[in-house]
Amino acid sequence: LMTLGRLPLLSRWGVASMMRPWVLGARVPVVSFGRSFTTRRLASFRTIVDTPDGIEQGVTELTNTPKHGSTACFAEPFPLVSGGVLPEIHVRWEQWGDPNAPGERTVVICPSLSHGSHAKSHDEDPRHGWWEHIVGPGKGIDTHKYRVICASVLGAPFGTTSPLSLDPQTGRRYGTTFPQITPEDQARVHGKLVFDYLKIPKIHAVVGSSL
Repeated sequence: LMTLGRLPLLSRWGVASMMRPWVLGARVPVVSFGRSFTTRRLASFRTIVDTPDGIEQGVTELTNTPKHGSTACFAEPFPLVSGGVLPEIHVRWEQWGDPNAPGERTVVICPSLSHGSHAKSHDEDPRHGWWEHIVGPGKGIDTHKYRVICASVLGAPFGTTSPLSLDPQTGRRYGTTFPQITPEDQARVHGKLVFDYLKIPKIHAVVGSSL
């Protein structure tokens, strides 16, 4: 067990290197265990309306927190640790529990590269989630007690920007031109979603299944 400032970190799973960029100053405990609608925030980011065929149908002003999440797009350059830049980033995220719960009752899940944001089923997407046995009422991550947020990680093919995404500068999929990314970049994307987009200044815990 290591500590970073006041933050307990479990080094066995390499959590320190992944989470360091956005736990510093946030003072949240970091622990490692082994689709929808909306809008636009002026100048900084927007949220795409998802459709069955994945085509954007339009955007609206964000006035309420989505019940089960959405796909947010930060329409600004995102610098990478390697020196590269992504012209914009899309972040697919889902949530369970009370969407208006304060940060002190919010838990963020960071999935592995082989899993997306769908950690648990819900009424908008009844498919079995990859952490169905962990997340839910009365379970390890209790959705009666906590607001639970899970976002697909940068680079994974589950809605967040990846080699499968369209490069807005060419109109084609990134493919092999997708820049090199690091766990630090992935953590910063989660931080932008939580702190900048969802406006949650402090959270109860971050839980990860990999990295």
